[in-house]
Amino acid sequence: MEIKIDYYERDFYKFLDKIDFKNKMVLDVGCGGGDKTANLVERGGIVTGCDVADVRKKENNDKFNFKIIEKDKFSFPDNSFDIVINFDVIEHVEDDLKFVNEMHRVLKPGGVAYVTTPNLVRFGRRVRALVTGKAPEFPLLLGADDVLGDCIHLREYTKDTLGSLFDSSLFNGAQVLYFWLGLYHPLTVRYRIMYPPKILDAFSQTLIVIARKHT
Repeated sequence: MEIKIDYYERDFYKFLDKIDFKNKMVLDVGCGGGDKTANLVERGGIVTGCDVADVRKKENNDKFNFKIIEKDKFSFPDNSFDIVINFDVIEHVEDDLKFVNEMHRVLKPGGVAYVTTPNLVRFGRRVRALVTGKAPEFPLLLGADDVLGDCIHLREYTKDTLGSLFDSSLFNGAQVLYFWLGLYHPLTVRYRIMYPPKILDAFSQTLIVIARKHT
């Protein structure tokens, strides 16, 4: 996990550098411990975090507004936020289309949703499949949390399936980017690529969605 924090998250913060959060109303859905949410505050955002339970770290309790929500429904009025963001959440959600449409609902006209999720065909997954001879089966249990319960990926996405989800939503389309090619291994992680060349991009670790609500 330290390898991921040192390299993947550092690179992901560089992606966030491209987004103007200053004085924007920001909703972080599935904020978990709140480290990334607190980082959005440091970037000048007026930030609200929400999750199905309060598992914020003690040091983050006073850094941003927080609200407990239902799994697929956000307890906020229509047209409330300039930016809705969630990091590796949608793969856990039972009704992913409803989840996407909720992001659209709470965004102001012209607002933008940023969504990250693991790439189903990422390089590490392919290597694991070659070694074990087994493809992943979903739902996939990854572990358990004392408060949130079992950590389960109900599904994972390819660029095409994620794009199709947003095409069928109220957003009516989105940009889907590949991000970060590498393995979390001490011998290889230093040679990761944030934005892989086209010949390799389908093996990327993460998919990033950028979807704008029409004005």
